[in-house]
Amino acid sequence: MKALILGITLLGLPFSSLAESSFITEATVGKSIHETSTKSSTGNKYNSSLSDTSLALRFGYKYNHNFTFELAFHDHGKVTNKFEIRIPTTIPSAPGDSRCCLGPEHDTVYNANIPLALESIRLGIKGQWPIDENLSINARLGLAKWAFGDYSPKVFNQTSASIDDDGNDLYYGLGLDYQFTESFYMGVEYSMLSIDENFMDENNNSGSYTYDVKDLSLVFGWAF
Repeated sequence: MKALILGITLLGLPFSSLAESSFITEATVGKSIHETSTKSSTGNKYNSSLSDTSLALRFGYKYNHNFTFELAFHDHGKVTNKFEIRIPTTIPSAPGDSRCCLGPEHDTVYNANIPLALESIRLGIKGQWPIDENLSINARLGLAKWAFGDYSPKVFNQTSASIDDDGNDLYYGLGLDYQFTESFYMGVEYSMLSIDENFMDENNNSGSYTYDVKDLSLVFGWAF
């Protein structure tokens, strides 16, 4: 996905020399923070906060000086979670004896590295308001169709064999742009996508997770 974004960006560079019109292309590069929190009815919990490089490519139609409709492709990166799996050691029990297992010190422990990769396609609107002749502030709001790679946070609940996942959630962003020429500008932005999912496995064990992705990025924009 990262190679695809960079390739399409390079193909779009020649358009920056065209006369000013209502269309824009933006490429972003920055840092994404992935915050994970999971829990299940079986008592499993997991929390982490990890970071990686993020890339994005946007196409926009500028409706007027203040509003632009946008379609964006985001690669939020891949983070590796170091996850500990504990399996209690059972003991034989007599009739009427409710004891099941030895204490936690006798658990069998497995350590796993779980990679979580997230991508999203976003459709939304950008509002832009000038501060002076070249500097402007902006805000973004829209719907993101997101998808995890081979693993999703479901795996930390140990309740479901289905570990990939996708869905739709709102995103928002805030930023600053500086116009260097009629066709080229740069900026900085902060964006947020929050995923909140509930699920149940084949054994009727329930689980839930929240996954917040916060991107702080440099923006390179071309108008054509």
